[in-house]
Amino acid sequence: MDSLKTDPKFDINRTEEYKLSIQVSLDGFSFSVIHPGEKQLLALHHSPVPVSSENLLGRRFEEWFGNEGLLKKKFAKIRLHYSSPKITLVPAKFYDYEKQNRLARLVFGNLGVNATRDNYWPGVEGNLVFTIPESLLNVFDQTFPGIVVVHPLSVYNKRILQGKSEGGNVMALYFEKSWFSLMLYEDEQHQVVNSFGTSYPTDVLFYISSVLKQRELSSKNTKLLLAGDVSSDGEIYKMLGQWFNDANFFVPDISYNRELFNESLHRFIPLL
Repeated sequence: MDSLKTDPKFDINRTEEYKLSIQVSLDGFSFSVIHPGEKQLLALHHSPVPVSSENLLGRRFEEWFGNEGLLKKKFAKIRLHYSSPKITLVPAKFYDYEKQNRLARLVFGNLGVNATRDNYWPGVEGNLVFTIPESLLNVFDQTFPGIVVVHPLSVYNKRILQGKSEGGNVMALYFEKSWFSLMLYEDEQHQVVNSFGTSYPTDVLFYISSVLKQRELSSKNTKLLLAGDVSSDGEIYKMLGQWFNDANFFVPDISYNRELFNESLHRFIPLL
């Protein structure tokens, strides 16, 4: 999807009633416009523009933003998302904001061109710490002063906890092109969050099986949820479907025109 799709109900003169969500990653840029009162998707746009280096991300985003006139309108609410593979979840009782960068260096090594940000997860009483290129952060701060940057997993985790009621074990995966994140819940308790780099589909199965083995769980008794850059006709989905008895794409709780937005919306969970 490299063109803007808008619902007939979208009114360019009423953007001050709408919520704008923007997502940035090295794989490209996306945004959505939602009517929060009606929980309806009104506009969606994805630009698959790979960025070769984190150091260039701020400049590339600034160029892209400059060409998107709709984004310069006033909105009731704006959310910014950066999809980083470098994450760690810190229990709130051990978290110290003043020592965030020191912690990040211990976990991730040299931060290089990156800064760190965190999102508090009330459902698990922890802080998700992640890296973000300083060049992108500077553009965000200049363009959207005061707006907190949210990791896609923070949105995904919140939606899962809101929808969980039957108990049991749930593994949720979020995919980008060269890595994926994994969250594991046992009887509604969050147990694992991590990201893994991948070169082949079998890498996904290796990391998943390692986590399940460590937790002494069976794939046959674990519900699997998929979101992000993964498709029903892809090798990863077919492989996981054979390994899990219950494997499904995460369905967003939002109204939308199915004829217009005919792409699988599980790809855009953070924006919905």
